[in-house]
Amino acid sequence: MSEISNRIDGRQTFWNMCENFSRPKICEGLEKLGWKRHQPRGRGQIAALREALEVYVQQNRIHGAMVRALENTEESGFSVVHEGRGQKENEYTALFAARCEKYNNQTIVVVTKQAYTDVDAVEINKLFARYLEVLPRQSVAKLLTNMICDQLGGVPLRPNGGFYWLPGPSVEKYRQLIEVIEPAALGHCKIYLPKFALSDPEAVHAVRDAIKEDVAERAEAIRKQAADAGEEALKSRRKDAQNLHDRVAIYEAYLGQTLADLHGLADECEANVVESALLTFPTLFGAPMPQTATTSAEVLQ
Repeated sequence: MSEISNRIDGRQTFWNMCENFSRPKICEGLEKLGWKRHQPRGRGQIAALREALEVYVQQNRIHGAMVRALENTEESGFSVVHEGRGQKENEYTALFAARCEKYNNQTIVVVTKQAYTDVDAVEINKLFARYLEVLPRQSVAKLLTNMICDQLGGVPLRPNGGFYWLPGPSVEKYRQLIEVIEPAALGHCKIYLPKFALSDPEAVHAVRDAIKEDVAERAEAIRKQAADAGEEALKSRRKDAQNLHDRVAIYEAYLGQTLADLHGLADECEANVVESALLTFPTLFGAPMPQTATTSAEVLQ
């Protein structure tokens, strides 16, 4: 594997998403794929209530109305106020308030009528129940990113994400994930999976750089977590550092070349974890490990 391959089997992926997705559909699909532990959490009650109120105001065309959090929002909820603009100062009128409350082992929205007496508490509760089961676009994008990078061996091709390389052996599993996400969209959603330019040297170079960046970032995250970790956490971080070798080996198979510098980085990461342990738990890992000369900065040069 010492010769650098100029052909990489894989795909690119990126997406164009609507604002909201059905959480029950996504959770059901992930469970069928054996990924139940990756099911995303739903919105919190406060976030769902805010969304419900903002949609209610928009749908009912309550001109000049704004949703504002009250002090101690968890208990007091929100106030919907009307802003009247004046020449010297604006005037605010409380239209109605809404808060979450337990009733018969369920959470409902209690509405207090004020200046706006036509408020429909039933409709607000329907919207609240809906948004408890709706995932925003950011949550679904985060789910896809985590699955690509942590489960399917992919790496981001841009520092801020949004554009990823996926290795060939993971493409079919990713297609199955797409078949879960797209039908759960409450609007237009398209996840693209175009072919990668297999013989383009620049494309191959981009993937190699992305892989190095990925391993270096993971090693740095492990090092930072180990800096003030407890005994059990240090054991977990050392295992994470050792597992970096497995990840590098997978990348070596994809690239068709040896990545000795990344194995050195994994060794350095493990040595850093052991060094952190020596400060507070001197006997946790026995004798100190020998230091390696490879550093994150050297790998990324």
